[in-house]
Amino acid sequence: KSDLKDSRASIMNLFGQFKRAGTCHALQGRIDEALQNFQKSLDISQLVAGEFSIKVADSYNNIGNVHFDQGELDESHNKCYNIYLKCLAPNDLRIALS
Repeated sequence: KSDLKDSRASIMNLFGQFKRAGTCHALQGRIDEALQNFQKSLDISQLVAGEFSIKVADSYNNIGNVHFDQGELDESHNKCYNIYLKCLAPNDLRIALS
């Protein structure tokens, strides 16, 4: 079981690295790189946690924010919102902000 925990921790560390890289690229205006990194963080979070988890919702939110900042609408915010509705308390602020 220790190896499994170590593997999960390593994978989630990789998730965090892609998320941080995506944020840095987005702040630098490197949109394609930001979206690639956020997509990788989404893929990892779906693999580890399944479709309905806060990390998956946060990844969708990050992708949606990049598109929104470019003046584009994307389904990512809707996916994020629907997951938040299933996973969070009704008065959680993240629901209103998504």
